Amino acid sequence: EMKKKSSLFGVLITLSIVPLILSVVIISIISLTITKNNLEEKSRDTLFIVANNLASYCRENEINAINAADYYDYLDSLKEQNIEMAIIIDGAPCATSIKNENDYRIREIEFEKDMIADIAEIEEGYFDSNVVIDNKIYSAYYVPIKANNEIIGMAFAGELQSNITGATKS
Repeated sequence: EMKKKSSLFGVLITLSIVPLILSVVIISIISLTITKNNLEEKSRDTLFIVANNLASYCRENEINAINAADYYDYLDSLKEQNIEMAIIIDGAPCATSIKNENDYRIREIEFEKDMIADIAEIEEGYFDSNVVIDNKIYSAYYVPIKANNEIIGMAFAGELQSNITGATKS
């Protein structure tokens, strides 16, 4: 009689705890996925706004390959928020806030507009979550810089991918 009660108690406990644990696991996975997506979307939106503002700034100040290096103060203005900026103009070394380990500014940031089939995509701005600069991976937004209705270069805003994934993990 006593054995039946204890085995019945064990079965009841198992039947109540297993769904509880399962529901906690499922809710945790869903929460993590939603948080990760929200952080990535927020980062992407922020990078778009920064790149768009930089492109407008370049238009208003008529920035070109010759005078782009005069704007380092502006490019460095969001470093505290871990956002890097660059002015990439065809056929010229870029002006950027990104520095290498020797504290020199990076002169090359890849932007292969030939690899993007749709010109309209470049016109609207372009997001890339896998930009390698100085052996580090960035999520970045490129927005065109125009002069006389022609694209003369791209405004770049980027954030280290490890910062974005680090925020998700924490």
